[in-house]
Amino acid sequence: MKVTETKPLRMALYNVLDFGAEPFVVPFTASSTSMWLQIDIRSGLEMAKDNTEAIQKALDKAASEGGGIVYLPGGRYKVLGNLTVPTGVELRGASDFATIPRGHGSILEVYAGRGQAQGEAFLKLSAGSGVRGLSFDYPEQVSSALPTVTEYPYCIQALGKDVYVVNVGLRAAYNGLDLFTYKCDNHYVDYLAGHVFMNAIRIGGGSEVGGLQYAVQYDSVCLWRRNKVWFMAQQCKSRSGQGLLAESDRITFHHRGRLP
Repeated sequence: MKVTETKPLRMALYNVLDFGAEPFVVPFTASSTSMWLQIDIRSGLEMAKDNTEAIQKALDKAASEGGGIVYLPGGRYKVLGNLTVPTGVELRGASDFATIPRGHGSILEVYAGRGQAQGEAFLKLSAGSGVRGLSFDYPEQVSSALPTVTEYPYCIQALGKDVYVVNVGLRAAYNGLDLFTYKCDNHYVDYLAGHVFMNAIRIGGGSEVGGLQYAVQYDSVCLWRRNKVWFMAQQCKSRSGQGLLAESDRITFHHRGRLP
């Protein structure tokens, strides 16, 4: 297997703050409780600006200059629309992988597609692009509404070959990562963590080769197709393995490790 090179075409940095993005930070200490943390987050989101245009502007600028890293400093970014990462560009955060993101990482607060499971994915990865070190939070997916869960489209969708997803966290997503709708040869996923209500990772679409390494998904379903038959893996955990490989429309997997 040829492993996708998980870096942009050009090592140039574009800070979204320079394009007008305005994140907010919720102070967190060892004594902070999840309840008060969520109250502070909701309060911050009510006052926060929409960062869709600023982030997309930075992504497009990087693409127009030959590629690069679009960096989101630590904080929460309210995003009401959808984003597309162009070819040769990496969208990079400061990392925060908790199922309830609470640290000083970079967190995209997702609103787009509420109630539309078949709608447009929130973040689309063009061929040869990637996302790294980010968490995605669905703030309108609240525990008080359970057992009712609001449907959303896939959080991340690959549009072509050589895409990568590295060190990404999902909180309360309805659908996680779509590697099926479009043929995305040589995709690479390394550490996708969090919880998803419906499909965590869907792989297929005739892709000829791909890799999944160290995925930890809770309350979720992974789907893949083998000889035109759908398989489902509840809880979809891989703590110690090297990964899963998919080859051609058969989507056969080779797991070089142990599933707990």
